[in-house]
Amino acid sequence: MALTRLSASSLLALALTGAAHASPTECGSGARYTAAQAEIDAALKTVGDGPQRNRARLESQLKTSGAARGWSQEQQAEMLRRAYSSAGYWELEKQKQPHVSTLMQAVTASSGPDPRLSKCTAAKQVKASAWAVADIHSRQYAYVAREVGIISQAVQTKAR
Repeated sequence: MALTRLSASSLLALALTGAAHASPTECGSGARYTAAQAEIDAALKTVGDGPQRNRARLESQLKTSGAARGWSQEQQAEMLRRAYSSAGYWELEKQKQPHVSTLMQAVTASSGPDPRLSKCTAAKQVKASAWAVADIHSRQYAYVAREVGIISQAVQTKAR
């Protein structure tokens, strides 16, 4: 995981460094502009879909294992609530926020009638930030899955 975090940070730094050298007319229109906008849209979709997909997968797995163990829906919901409100989950959320901010700044800086960034430069920044956010989403999913496992063990012990 350390290599993944380093890679995400390095990629983001490279993209941000490239922004300082962007030509104001670079990628201003035409096919490159359209391709860059498509890259931005795809990156934003990935960032938006990741947590929903992970949460649905986790809830499905918990529902299956919970049904086999005789847990009520309330018990399952409580396990998820505790995992999502845990300090470890929120620590990962804090790590994610700078990347989300950078992503949003790149999107807004490349939009509007007088953009401060070219679409191509913004696409590089958005992709780098989206990659970092997706990495943290994956770590959050793994964390919650482990937490639910720990919480479910406590529920089993309590039930005995």
